Amino acid sequence: MSVKQKTCIYIIAVVVAVAVGIYLWKLISENNLRRNMENQRIVLTERAQFIIENKTNDLLNLMTVPFVWAVRREMIRENYDQINEYLTQFIKNREINKIVVVDTNGIIAVATDKKQEGKSFSMYYQKEFLGYTEINIANDSEGNIQIVAPIMGLNRRIGTLLITFVSEKINLEVP
Repeated sequence: MSVKQKTCIYIIAVVVAVAVGIYLWKLISENNLRRNMENQRIVLTERAQFIIENKTNDLLNLMTVPFVWAVRREMIRENYDQINEYLTQFIKNREINKIVVVDTNGIIAVATDKKQEGKSFSMYYQKEFLGYTEINIANDSEGNIQIVAPIMGLNRRIGTLLITFVSEKINLEVP
């Protein structure tokens, strides 16, 4: 083999090695970029979900106060038909799953699920809810938001309101 041929083979080998190196570098860079973008998407999704959950809880708390006042007014008048109308209007919202109004004896007075009416609250829900002294918002075992609020009369508790709200999860997946 002549020197010219050896040089040509070396040049071809170097060019091929450089091309393979550039291709591998590009693959590694793309994989790193994809991994970084996926990590950023996860972080942004979690942050957005956290912000939405906090805003949702704030708005649910804000909505619950006047609703409790309206139910309170009708409970004092013993106008349970009107309370049922309130519940019927509220349940039309697709995010509202259930609403329950409980009397001081722990009996469900009015509910959107009519099978629960007249039965003990503790058959369906945590009995501790009846002891809450202020609005409490927490997630249940199914991931729904439960709002529990005491209904206060002039000088004593006259009932408890429970609302189950179906929260929406954020998905930033690219189809």
